Amino acid sequence: MTDLLRGRRPLLFALFAGVLIADRVTKILAERSLAMGSPVDVIPGFFQLTLVHNTGMAFGLLGSASIPGKAWLLTAVSTGLLVAIVWLAWRAGPLTTMTTVGIVAMLSGAVGNILDRLLYGYVVDFFDFYVGSAHWPAFNIADAMICTGVGLLVIESVRDLRREAGAAGQEDLSEG
Repeated sequence: MTDLLRGRRPLLFALFAGVLIADRVTKILAERSLAMGSPVDVIPGFFQLTLVHNTGMAFGLLGSASIPGKAWLLTAVSTGLLVAIVWLAWRAGPLTTMTTVGIVAMLSGAVGNILDRLLYGYVVDFFDFYVGSAHWPAFNIADAMICTGVGLLVIESVRDLRREAGAAGQEDLSEG
């Protein structure tokens, strides 16, 4: 990982800091501008801003569960996963640009949500996409970056599998 980062650290730091700043600013604006339970239409029938205090995990899982110390438990789990991602990335050796950007996106999103849990005991969500009465769970910029990072890692993994399959196919042809 260190070889790939040479010369790119400022850009990766800017991505990390930019996501954190955008996430914090939009969450503060949502808390100040939106009333709980009063959605604001942006694109009627598709997208609205709805303030949600997510005391659960991603997509509101465990949100209604009454678990003593739930906020601290979820913060500890999130922090543990964050440390594991950094450790695995560090041990992986040279990484592609896509993988590195994916990891930075995931880390910045995770830190943004961990900050919410530490500050408030919940995560501030407000983007609300829907069709009719079917709503995607409300989310925030940090959540979007976590999903983007995971998506980039999946794309890179599929590319790697295709490269390996192509290389194996070439070896089979050369042996025959």
